[in-house]
Amino acid sequence: MSDETPAAEIQINVKGLSVPHLLAFAERQYAGPSELKLQITITTDKTVLELKQAIAEKSDVEAERQRLIYSGVYLYL
Repeated sequence: MSDETPAAEIQINVKGLSVPHLLAFAERQYAGPSELKLQITITTDKTVLELKQAIAEKSDVEAERQRLIYSGVYLYL
């Protein structure tokens, strides 16, 4: 028998700008917001990199290009 408790599963709501919106902004084409909204289910024992990979699976933003901020703090790998 193992004394380890399984990690809890949590839901994370991810909000941000999608790649097409950022490109339009860079070209000064203000066509309106194109906001990315996702809900990710992940266990609490996962790393920031694993969270980014889960986001990448559901969006068009590669894990390496993501910048995650929680309560004003940048989440490093």
